[in-house]
Amino acid sequence: MESQKFFINDIPVFLTKTDKFKTINIQFVFLYDFSKELATKLSLLIRLLNSSTKLYNTKKKLVNKLYDLYDASIGVSFSPSYKTSIISFELEIVNEKNISDKSLYDESFAFLKEIILNPNIIDNHFSEKEFLEEKRKLKEAILKIYNNKNRYAIRKMIKLMCADEVASVSFLGEIDDLEKITSYDLVSLYNDLMHNSNISIYVVGDIEKTNIEKHLKSFNLFQGRELVFEFDSEEKHPVNKIKEEKEIQSLNQSILCMGFRTDFNANHPLFYSSLVFCEMFGGGYTSDLFRIVREENSFAYNIVAQMISDIKLMIVDAGIDSKNYDNVKKMVVEVLKEYQKGNIDSDLLEVSKTSLINETLEIEDEPKAYISFMLKNYILKKYITINDIIESINKTTIEDITKISQGIYLDTIFLLSNE
Repeated sequence: MESQKFFINDIPVFLTKTDKFKTINIQFVFLYDFSKELATKLSLLIRLLNSSTKLYNTKKKLVNKLYDLYDASIGVSFSPSYKTSIISFELEIVNEKNISDKSLYDESFAFLKEIILNPNIIDNHFSEKEFLEEKRKLKEAILKIYNNKNRYAIRKMIKLMCADEVASVSFLGEIDDLEKITSYDLVSLYNDLMHNSNISIYVVGDIEKTNIEKHLKSFNLFQGRELVFEFDSEEKHPVNKIKEEKEIQSLNQSILCMGFRTDFNANHPLFYSSLVFCEMFGGGYTSDLFRIVREENSFAYNIVAQMISDIKLMIVDAGIDSKNYDNVKKMVVEVLKEYQKGNIDSDLLEVSKTSLINETLEIEDEPKAYISFMLKNYILKKYITINDIIESINKTTIEDITKISQGIYLDTIFLLSNE
């Protein structure tokens, strides 16, 4: 699929005109700062923006309007990338060509405009009832992390590993910070977000450029900031001593988390090869960790590795019996050492490439995934095609995998144990 780029009030608009989908997907993306001081406020603000507007001042009215728009869907989301917040306002509607109602686009864009530009703010504060309700829900969401033991263990390991780094900040925020937030704080944050963000717009579907331009101009948004943000860490954290910690809770099985520093982010020339490495090392049922640790030695119920490229980390987490703790951590290190020596299975390399290529091809089968792909290009200030990614994956050699493994260093081990 090809995208065309044009500007409205210096805001870039990326239109992918295609009849592949029966829907039209529109996303407004606001890039803003991310820090510990902002995380909880942003998390709460996004919840309030999702719940109502001045015109649709209850959740029920919001849902009813979506129903009137032929079961449209709308959402406001927030996620961090290193020191940058990515805030998206997304609307998905049916294609007007498939229905008899030719006022759908007018109503849908007006609704999206209401969501972005007309939050339920009266006398410089959000509805107190709504504010307290969303505050309560966010507190529950933060507390639920403790009940999701795998998620809790990973968060605990990252906090131990990256204590003074932005990597340790949860996008949900912290309860201590939540208690201090006022409704007025969030109004101030919303206003700053609207005026001091970098804005980009993405549209995917069978719709004409002239139609899009007409509707987008009515938003009267202006570019508030240049695209100068830190999306990917360039920090170096030499490992002088491996940190190791254990916590005991009542669990069905223990959870082992191993945190590795890496040399690789999305700007690295071998970035896509690093994804191939991760797939081979611990990415799924065909990986070496799964085969050796679980299948051949029965030391783990499950084991998986994942790359978090924006903060240059790789995490291995495994569900284990605590009696196998020493065996598993030793075996993970030994498997990595074999990669570092160049002892790499060429058949597994090809299987992993095929798996990643299939995932890459699926990007064009889902509008949201394709918008994420375009956004990444915008953020990186590059023009990378789907074919470019496939070519980078295909070109990955055993020598590349060896080099990547030599740029991965064990930093922290955390065991959430049942004994």
